[in-house]
Amino acid sequence: MHAELSRALDVVERDMVATGVGELDVREDDWCDPSLRQTGAVLRGRYGTGPGVSVIIGETANAQLVSVADQVQEFVHEDILWVGRRPVVWPECPRHPDSHPLAAIEDPAGGPCWACPRSGEVIAAIGELTA
Repeated sequence: MHAELSRALDVVERDMVATGVGELDVREDDWCDPSLRQTGAVLRGRYGTGPGVSVIIGETANAQLVSVADQVQEFVHEDILWVGRRPVVWPECPRHPDSHPLAAIEDPAGGPCWACPRSGEVIAAIGELTA
């Protein structure tokens, strides 16, 4: 797997583990078109192969991390929480419990972060969520 994608997946997986969602099961399968400067892999869900995840090679590490966090968040919602009949609010906004998930953003002051989509408040850096 390409180092840039691997690095971003490792950071997002720390948040999954810290919040009790579990670990990623990644299958090395670069399904992307190399002429688009992308590299990818496939996430494996509860029922087998899940969606692809990708980054644009050479994009800033911050932009890559926000993109991967967003892609993994969708995977967690659909392939882990929804199929497990759990509320689809990962990572859950601590300011508005049982309401909505946090959004992956690139904060100019703090880099890649999870923020409340309602208030815009930055909750934690991506990779630094706690239980």
